[in-house]
Amino acid sequence: MTLDEKLAHFKECAINDANKQGEAILNECKAKIQQQFDEYEKEARTKSEKKFKIESANLLKEKNKALSKSSLEIRRKVNDKAEELKDLLFEDVAKKISDYKKSKEYKKLLTTMINSCYKYANKEELKLYIDKSDKDLQSYLENTCKVTIAISERDIKGGILGVCEEKNLLIDNSFASKFAHEKSTFTF
Repeated sequence: MTLDEKLAHFKECAINDANKQGEAILNECKAKIQQQFDEYEKEARTKSEKKFKIESANLLKEKNKALSKSSLEIRRKVNDKAEELKDLLFEDVAKKISDYKKSKEYKKLLTTMINSCYKYANKEELKLYIDKSDKDLQSYLENTCKVTIAISERDIKGGILGVCEEKNLLIDNSFASKFAHEKSTFTF
């Protein structure tokens, strides 16, 4: 082998060895870069998932808050409308009571109430009261039931109030108390 051949062979071996070392260094760098990239990607994905969960929870809270606010507003409107309808209903009932008080059935009802009061009081002395608006029925009821009836100073809107002082008893068959009770307990 000549010197040129030896130099060429040496050069070739050196280049091959340098290429192998360069390739090994390059592969090692690629592996480190890939490892760093994988770690960065994993960390970024973890951060992204955490941020996504936090934002999702915040959005869910905001949605629930808006839904709750909307629900309360709807309930308030429904309650307001229900109260409005309840008031209209009881205005209509008050008008019907007023119309009923002009009928013959009302006279019969008062007579029945008076007899019922006396029966309940067990024939004790009883003071009976009717509403101011029923003043024109006073003499009719006194003659029909053979009792003394007074006009109530308070507005009882119809019906009868009976007071038995001996038994400390109030018999309240007034329309005002029945109306107030029904209005306070009425639900849709």
